[in-house]
Amino acid sequence: MVDKKSQDQIAFEALQYSVESLTSDLNLNNVLTNLGEQVNRLIGCDAWSISDYIESTNKLVTLAESGPADWVYQGDGVESFDLSENETTFSVIKDRKMVHYTVEDDWIAEEEKQFISEYGHSSLLMLPLIYRDEVLGIIEFANYGAPIHFTEFEVRIAQLLANQCAIAIAHARMIAQQQIQLDKMARLKEQADIANTAKSRFLANMSHEFRTPLNVIIGFAEYLNEVFKDHAVQDDEINESVKSIHTAGQHLMSIVEDILDVSVIEAGVVEVRPTEFDISQLLKELDQTMGILAEESGSKLVVNLPGEPILFKTDRQKLMQILINLVANGIKFTQNGIVRVLTEVDEQATPNQLRIKVEDTGIGIPEEKLSRLFKPFSQLNDEYSGMTKGTGLGLSLSQGYARAMQGKISVESVYGEGSTFTVELPFG
Repeated sequence: MVDKKSQDQIAFEALQYSVESLTSDLNLNNVLTNLGEQVNRLIGCDAWSISDYIESTNKLVTLAESGPADWVYQGDGVESFDLSENETTFSVIKDRKMVHYTVEDDWIAEEEKQFISEYGHSSLLMLPLIYRDEVLGIIEFANYGAPIHFTEFEVRIAQLLANQCAIAIAHARMIAQQQIQLDKMARLKEQADIANTAKSRFLANMSHEFRTPLNVIIGFAEYLNEVFKDHAVQDDEINESVKSIHTAGQHLMSIVEDILDVSVIEAGVVEVRPTEFDISQLLKELDQTMGILAEESGSKLVVNLPGEPILFKTDRQKLMQILINLVANGIKFTQNGIVRVLTEVDEQATPNQLRIKVEDTGIGIPEEKLSRLFKPFSQLNDEYSGMTKGTGLGLSLSQGYARAMQGKISVESVYGEGSTFTVELPFG
């Protein structure tokens, strides 16, 4: 007999070994084989098997086993047992409890006796593999020769290693499921990338195709305008028609250029041309450019200039376009209100950050709509304000430009009170 202290030591070593098996090998068959061999070494069984329970088909599928030739499956493919034909074995799954018998026990069901006759063993111990309250399979230990019962200690060791088998199977299932999801995501991403590339290529090609006839239309409109001036044509209807053609052509050209810029941004090939300039001068030009537009809409543009010159190095043209887009948006959604531009330098950030805020007292943006603001062709205005003017590209382009310059644009808004868009760019 083994004394209690030695049994505890054996149990501890078995647990330690099983943990090492789980962490040293990702192959499920290797892990289960190591655990099965550990059981064989500790309790001296003649045969063992570890099976996965497939609930959808009510079958056991053998994952790992060892024993005499009549115990080990010799056929092709995987070995499986239909539990509907073996009530005793199914009770291990159904009742979640151990089944332990010998050929001499009277209570054995007829189908189990046939199982014994087929495999020739005299004693069998079956335990459920349970992980997080789910039965994942069964572990079986068999002895041949004279019928014997496994001791309480042997059952305890078997249960300890059964728990580790359950963990191994659960982890294998989880990894398999994750791999399925990863493969699915990879396929979806590949399809999305293909679609996105095709879309960007289409937008770029379409934009290029539109530019030539648009340039012709705009050019002819400008030519007619000059001809009418030279010949002093006084027909107001003709003059207005030519101006309308020119204005519409310019507007359409602006849309085409925006679409082309979107395709460039999505392709990740935005070219940044940094130059050093005074932020105050840029803001003065912004005030001159957008002030008239604000007055025409019944609002007021207030550009607060910095108290002292701020020399900044970035792509001046792109920064100006960002600010024009943000101010135009603010004016568009502010009726008889104020659009204010503020500038500050954050010297606590590394590197120092330039922040330009565009605040408006307009209709604001519902919180649930904020996540869609910077997506191309996304317009939130028509959903809650009745306004549909624009292409939905301005904010997307602005964010793309900001990121190309190593910065970002963020937004804070209270529906019914107004919005604040903040451009953050690093110095240098």
